[in-house]
Amino acid sequence: MNIKKTGITLLVFLLLTPLMSHAQKISLYNQTGEAVAYIVDDDMKIYLSKGDCVAYLDDQSIYGINGKHLGWFKDGIIWDHEGCSVGYIEGVYNNGVFNKVAVFESLKGRKVQPFLKSCQGPQPIEPVYKSQWATQSMEKLFFLGPQWARDAVYLVPNYLVVNNVWDAQVSNGEQCINFPFRQSFSWNWNWRDKKTGAPVSYPSVIFGDKPWDGLNSTTTLLPCPMSSVKQLYVAHDYALHADGKYNVAYNLWLTDGPLSSMETIRVEIMVWIESAGEIQPFGFPGYLVEDTESYTLYKHRRIEDRKSWDCYSFKMKRARRSALVDLGKLLQNLIHKQGISPDFYLSDVEFGTEIWDGQGQMVLKFYQVLIL
Repeated sequence: MNIKKTGITLLVFLLLTPLMSHAQKISLYNQTGEAVAYIVDDDMKIYLSKGDCVAYLDDQSIYGINGKHLGWFKDGIIWDHEGCSVGYIEGVYNNGVFNKVAVFESLKGRKVQPFLKSCQGPQPIEPVYKSQWATQSMEKLFFLGPQWARDAVYLVPNYLVVNNVWDAQVSNGEQCINFPFRQSFSWNWNWRDKKTGAPVSYPSVIFGDKPWDGLNSTTTLLPCPMSSVKQLYVAHDYALHADGKYNVAYNLWLTDGPLSSMETIRVEIMVWIESAGEIQPFGFPGYLVEDTESYTLYKHRRIEDRKSWDCYSFKMKRARRSALVDLGKLLQNLIHKQGISPDFYLSDVEFGTEIWDGQGQMVLKFYQVLIL
């Protein structure tokens, strides 16, 4: 047994374990008086009783973790878009009468994360509030099922799950991201009629500030200079059932400075964990720059929309569906052997499936990024 490697692995997983929170939980009751959800006052998020995060507060507005406006939280009551009540906090509803109460002091003055604000959909006109119950339950208001839109997203702490269908020529087939549970994510696809030679989509989980989407970063840790990244580990554990052509891969973007945008992209890094069908990393063949026992590295210059950047692709020689991946070691390889500037900024770390055709389901049972 490699004691040093085992010790590092144990240390990383201990650091990845969330810390205990001393936040206050504010129960939310439905029409029958059952506590079916609660607000956590330190992050302004709303959770179902079983622990699923489904929404968050921004001032008095309620947004689902898919970015859609759901209603308002005013005077201790949750109101829907029709101005009817779907829930309340303790002391508001008694014997069929609504008694408005002051907002908890712990909820006052808290600001929503800039990342969450950048993902918000439009807010409708605030209605006239009525002292009556809505026809839909609070559980239904907060229900979030599969999201099918090409640009659909789900927001979870520090991560963004994206459907990310980018081949505009594809009209047949479908793909969705499913409601996430804590650090577990999943998506389904069916692109059987896909005929072109390029990937149709890259459903994935983003940690950081992706240059292409125009949103704020999911974390304060990224972007950051490559020179300041001492260690970068990613833990993943997934189950995959699919046919057709696809890969499972990490995607990292390096930019020229802290501003993450299409104009500042300088380097793209992919790490292929596994693949199926007759596909290879971008630039294959003829661009092999390194071949080791663990991976093969390819390099090519990518040109897209009058922009260009270097693309490096590490192809792992053995699929590792449950692993702790040392991405930091691969970044150091590119700095010391391929001449990438340590002054470039690491914008984000993405993990997902590039899909060419076929159908399948990806279940990412656990995923977490650690930067030191």
